Amino acid sequence: MLEFSCGSITCSLKFHNAVLKTLNKIKDSEGSADVVVGASCSGLISYLTSQRFLLTALLFKTIFQILEPVTHQLQSQDMDMLMATNILNNVIHQIKEFRNDDSFKRLLKRTDEFAENSIVDFLPLVSSRPKRVPRKSGEHCQDEIISCPMKKFRTDTYNVIMDILLAELSGRFESTNIGPLKDLSLLSFRRIREVQNNSHIVPCDAFDALCTMYSQIDKNSLLTLLYIIINIIIIYFIFILIFTYELVGKEKRVDQK
Repeated sequence: MLEFSCGSITCSLKFHNAVLKTLNKIKDSEGSADVVVGASCSGLISYLTSQRFLLTALLFKTIFQILEPVTHQLQSQDMDMLMATNILNNVIHQIKEFRNDDSFKRLLKRTDEFAENSIVDFLPLVSSRPKRVPRKSGEHCQDEIISCPMKKFRTDTYNVIMDILLAELSGRFESTNIGPLKDLSLLSFRRIREVQNNSHIVPCDAFDALCTMYSQIDKNSLLTLLYIIINIIIIYFIFILIFTYELVGKEKRVDQK
């Protein structure tokens, strides 16, 4: 879904002029006979030729590019939770860094460059009619109105999107949930093989989250469970030895015959 969204925005920006020509053609050929089609085309053309469209499209394109690595990792068949958590922490750090003056200025620069390279005249952001909120009982501060349209876009759109994105990522992937999964990923076959080749790659905080969780559990019950698991492993190990011994014995008897 994320790849589709990012691809759709990239395609819309790449073939922006072709899309506008198609909408104008549909409006001229079918708009006079069908009022709904004509109004829909006019609305799309008006939005696609506005600076608000460019700002929003380039903003979400950047967001999807930041989220793409962690999405690939979480959706992969052989998901590596340890790598996914590291990528996720890096993504959250990038989004926090993206919410500053320099990042917004870079977005404005990319928008201006796109508009300069296009044959379309984009409509700049316009100031909406100011609406003052009546002062309620007990309030002493007057409602502050943002007159600059670009500042209003940053306050009401840019910063809000960043805050929602950070809140969703922090809520869905909080440290209390990721910690145990990160520890359990060390027991995966891939990680075991990697540790066998290089024992220095084991994280210094390995199994800290599990130890914190198990500190609230009865240690006697935990030791009993561990004893049962070891017994099961030993039984399977003995079974494999017996099976291998009998198989080798049968092969020797066949060779002797």
